[in-house]
Amino acid sequence: MMNQAQKEVVVLDRLNKIIHIDMDCFYAQVEMRDNPKLKGKCVIVSGPPESRSVVCTASYEARKYGVKAGISAFEASKKCPNGIFILPNFKKYISVSQEMHKIFHKYTDIIEPLSLDEAFLDVTINKKGMKSATQVAIMLQNEIFQTLGLTCSVGVSYNKFIAKVASDFKKPSGITVVSPDDAEQFLENLPIKDFHGVGKKSVLKFYDYGIFSGKDFKKLDLEKAEKYFGKQGVDLYFIVRGIDDRQVIVEREAKSIGFERTLDKDIYEEEEIKEKFKIITKANIERLDDAKKTAKTVTVKIKYSDFTQETKSKTLKNHFTDLNRMYLEVEELLEEIPIKNKGIRLIGTSCSNLEDREKVQHLIRFEQIFLKIKY
Repeated sequence: MMNQAQKEVVVLDRLNKIIHIDMDCFYAQVEMRDNPKLKGKCVIVSGPPESRSVVCTASYEARKYGVKAGISAFEASKKCPNGIFILPNFKKYISVSQEMHKIFHKYTDIIEPLSLDEAFLDVTINKKGMKSATQVAIMLQNEIFQTLGLTCSVGVSYNKFIAKVASDFKKPSGITVVSPDDAEQFLENLPIKDFHGVGKKSVLKFYDYGIFSGKDFKKLDLEKAEKYFGKQGVDLYFIVRGIDDRQVIVEREAKSIGFERTLDKDIYEEEEIKEKFKIITKANIERLDDAKKTAKTVTVKIKYSDFTQETKSKTLKNHFTDLNRMYLEVEELLEEIPIKNKGIRLIGTSCSNLEDREKVQHLIRFEQIFLKIKY
């Protein structure tokens, strides 16, 4: 339980200016930009309907039929028979995202990416010297459209939570500004399901307590919020009062680089399994190359047809970047995983213990010089 001092009203710094940018149906929009014939059509970025693929994203035209990210391609084809299925091209999406971040850096270097198409920007002190975060948001939105031919939706506020929620209010291509003076009403009117951490299952518990909005939750004192909902209740107690002191965290290094593939059909034979792993290991190494990283740890993942899974990892003495070296370790790890009669539906590999390639090469050269001098 929190002590009395912790229960006092937290002093709120309302000077922060946070922007949350969320690209509109990003993958589908990139495909429509590159192929104008797709504009206005039900574009679904996914594997074909007969595959086991899931939908990455869909155009707003397809969303009207209930197509959304995460549902199976087969289900999407049933909901939207006139949907145009396009295989995702992640290399292209990564490239577009990098161009987008170049635009961000014209305004601020305090950027926290959440995904390829979503990021927080702290523009409290910005490179344009502008006092109005709203004006910065307008300029950013315009420049993204003029430079990349893509639209985005933007939320502007004094904290991360409100900015993120606000960016979803006027999709597509809208800007929603929530000032400190408007925050109380905004949060009270917000449905409880739209608060961070309240999912489809947990929201039912809130409903059981008669909590359907921020205003309803705000009626709880801190003790009851914690008693009924634990740590989540404590967090929401402050959030619903407009208190969110999380800072925009500058881009963090990836801890691992991996590649997974859901197979079109279950596989059982050892040779076929190895052949599939060769393909994804190659894709994994390509991603490692693109990131200009080396790795020391290899991980193999298998998901069976009953959705149970096995993972095995091995950490090497030295860093590697070589495909043959990685696949040799993958093969050894596969020998430790039982190949069950129920078949395999998903395979994956990943590299971790990452290091910048130039740094590792520099250390190797230094060691070679040192050994020559020593001996």
